[in-house]
Amino acid sequence: MPLPYRFAKTKLHFLSGAGHKFHGPKGVGFIYINSDIKVDPLIDGGSQERNMRGGTENLYGIVGLEKSIRIGLCPYG
Repeated sequence: MPLPYRFAKTKLHFLSGAGHKFHGPKGVGFIYINSDIKVDPLIDGGSQERNMRGGTENLYGIVGLEKSIRIGLCPYG
């Protein structure tokens, strides 16, 4: 189920967050970059995250972050 927010319809350029700020796992975070903004990767190589970084994704951390955000946004449902 998607979250009830549509960041593409706002005037945000960037939005970032850390898992521990949502009572989720430490060391996991997220970033939203508006599609109108062009950002080049700092380090070349790897094809994860739309060619922005290399390395293995922390799937368990990502799922934990998503669950903690959902609980924080709608704790009763």
